[in-house]
Amino acid sequence: MYRLFYCLFPLLFLSCVAPADYNDALIREQQKVLASIKEVNASVKQSDVATTILLIEEAQIQVSKSIQKIQQKDDFRGEIDLRNRMVELLQFYQYVLNEYYPLLVDIQKDAALNVSEKETLTTSIYALIAEQEQEKTKPYAEAQKQFAEKYYISIISYQK
Repeated sequence: MYRLFYCLFPLLFLSCVAPADYNDALIREQQKVLASIKEVNASVKQSDVATTILLIEEAQIQVSKSIQKIQQKDDFRGEIDLRNRMVELLQFYQYVLNEYYPLLVDIQKDAALNVSEKETLTTSIYALIAEQEQEKTKPYAEAQKQFAEKYYISIISYQK
């Protein structure tokens, strides 16, 4: 009897994922993507075209890995909304990296533009991204809020 207990006991813990841990695993993938994008932004600010291109490629790889990892993640007790909203948010970041960041590189490369014009164009692209990001984060935030209420967990927001 004791042998069976000792064999099954570890399996019980492997199959029981706490709601907070599930949420945190999703957030960790988002943080990896955002850290990659932050590096790209620093490179854009320094007008380092070669590094920017390299970092965009690395960020694209990271976002693809994160999307795949989350898509492969099991649902949480039959719920898929939180996971699906995170996938949608990461797909937005993927879209931004594929569509907007190449424009930022083109602006950096354009010798016909002066510094002020480059700053104006870059700022307008970042503003557009920020506006869209604000809209794209709402569904995840709402799903996260509902998930937290259902499983009695607290969501603590902080910036590094």
